[in-house]
Amino acid sequence: MHIKYVDAHCHAHEYDESSLAKYNHILLFSVGDDYTSSIRNMKLEGKYSNIIGGIGVHPWSIGYEVPLEEVDKTIELALNVKPKMIGEIGLDKRFRPKTIELQRKAFIKFLELASLLKNVIVNVHALGTWSEVFQELTNYNIRVAIFHWYIGPIDLLKEIESQGYYITINPSITFQKRHKEVLLSAPLNIILTESDGPYKYRGQLLHSGMIPELIEYIAKIKDMDIEETRKIVNNNVKSMLKRIGASIDLA
Repeated sequence: MHIKYVDAHCHAHEYDESSLAKYNHILLFSVGDDYTSSIRNMKLEGKYSNIIGGIGVHPWSIGYEVPLEEVDKTIELALNVKPKMIGEIGLDKRFRPKTIELQRKAFIKFLELASLLKNVIVNVHALGTWSEVFQELTNYNIRVAIFHWYIGPIDLLKEIESQGYYITINPSITFQKRHKEVLLSAPLNIILTESDGPYKYRGQLLHSGMIPELIEYIAKIKDMDIEETRKIVNNNVKSMLKRIGASIDLA
């Protein structure tokens, strides 16, 4: 089956085999939450042609489930494997304010790694820290970055675009007012689609199967043709992959 859609931020390591089979027409950028899930992502990438695996530690886990020693272990894994994507990494002041200093230490370690590897996509979580995360990405000369589920400042979108970075739009846009405001303001050339699935948010289970419907909704908001919208997102992904020396057959 042709790959027609893109889920630029999901946790495919949490999907079972039947779900992965259903999503074989979607390019899945599977971010890691910790050392174990990062290893599973690498195995999934080796098994499925529609999966790009990420190595990273989620900022929510740092100082809770994941000590800084595991961050070092995960970075060592990345140095050995040399993945196409580092993530999910970043900072979160909204839900994990007590561990923000530990998060910063881990984030810098991962940015140093990405800067060393050079040809990688950095998939970031930046809730409540959008400008700080953007500044650190530029400080470490990160060439390709995805701001996942962007609900940050509208005026930062121009800087994100000028740096050649991307944002993702999530199915929550149908009921999250701020996310919809972002879509209305964001230029088409920085927009990617994501599900963050499998993830339950405000009573809804978000999953990769929602991407086709999300494309339709984006097209409606942007007053565009659905197929044209799909192709623009796919071309954005092709351009992003080209910048790290990778390619994939996207219809």
